[in-house]
Amino acid sequence: MKIGVSAFAWTTNFRTSHLHLLPKVREQGLDGFEIPMFDPANLAVSAIRRAFESADLECTVCAILPADINPISPDASVRAKSLAHLIQCIETSAQLGARLIGGPLFAPIGYLPGRRRTVKEWNWAIECFQKLGETLDANEITLSIEPVNRSETFSS
Repeated sequence: MKIGVSAFAWTTNFRTSHLHLLPKVREQGLDGFEIPMFDPANLAVSAIRRAFESADLECTVCAILPADINPISPDASVRAKSLAHLIQCIETSAQLGARLIGGPLFAPIGYLPGRRRTVKEWNWAIECFQKLGETLDANEITLSIEPVNRSETFSS
């Protein structure tokens, strides 16, 4: 069994200034560390990967969708932008050395329409996640869709 910890215990904005945590986490006997990813372009990928390798820790990623990224939007252009964003998240996760990307990827945090998801939204989600399959396989990444509670977004 492997045990890890999320950077969310310290910060939502993981930066190179947090890399000092990695050896300390490993010294405590943990095997992995999860970093948050809001915008893949904001991560210092090379430095983070080197720090994980140096600390002998596994990297996992928790992707959080920004408000303008919504795989279940009724707007097809937003759904297309969301697919492109998720592909970038997967590719960046692989560059970090991660083999797992998870998170509440069904809809952005704070997306609270006041109702349960519709059949169309469900189908849009399925379509989006199926389109990620080739990218996930090519990058040897496992996708884990995290259900979150009703005060953050709906996920069922």
